[in-house]
Amino acid sequence: MRDSVVQTAAAAGQPELFEPIPEAVQSAAAEEVASWSNYPHDVFTVLDSTYPDMLRTISNRPPLPFSARPAFAARPRLRVNSASES
Repeated sequence: MRDSVVQTAAAAGQPELFEPIPEAVQSAAAEEVASWSNYPHDVFTVLDSTYPDMLRTISNRPPLPFSARPAFAARPRLRVNSASES
């Protein structure tokens, strides 16, 4: 699908915003993300039902929060540290 979108955009004279990501880089990223299941943490996105409701209400919510599996179920609170707090 991406190729057809790129071809359509190119035909319309629109430049690409980003360089294509090499297949080797995509594979390495997929392997790294898959390895995250070996750690006792959950990673979730705003699209997941496990995304905390309180975080849904803020405008600049974290895109990939994570939590320790046993602790998160017991404590529905989540602290988010931003780089600006350091």
